[in-house]
Amino acid sequence: MVILSPFVYWAQTSKIISLKIDLRNAEKPNIDVIENNIKFSAQGFGAHGFSNYVFNLDLFASIKLSKDEQKTTVKVYENRIEVVLEKNEAAWWPRLTAQPQKPAWLKINFDQWKTEDDGGSEEETRDVMKDYPGMYDKLYKEEFGYRKGKLGFPNC
Repeated sequence: MVILSPFVYWAQTSKIISLKIDLRNAEKPNIDVIENNIKFSAQGFGAHGFSNYVFNLDLFASIKLSKDEQKTTVKVYENRIEVVLEKNEAAWWPRLTAQPQKPAWLKINFDQWKTEDDGGSEEETRDVMKDYPGMYDKLYKEEFGYRKGKLGFPNC
């Protein structure tokens, strides 16, 4: 019997790991989190149609667990399941898994991806003029044939 695994997309910050499990209409998802391991099983529509999907991940480092309840958030949506795990120690992991090789079904969630260099706030607006000096002038000149000067007169 073939064991099917859903596509799992992951991202991290220094404090949390987020997983997006690509499984539609999941029925009774079972998620067990133990220190540095996560086990998942559910029936739903994945890449191979309606079936039972299972995965087991040994994590790079441990995550927080409290005695009464796990520091894990699980949200089940119609088209996906989202899991947020709180890291035991605030640090950037070089990878999600304990093993250097990753499973084929594990992908990076670029929609939520952050790096250690992303030190600013999430709502920080970027100034294109500073990021690409001279590019705005070049594109403006190509588009309109001239660049307005400081006083509103065209420079040729």
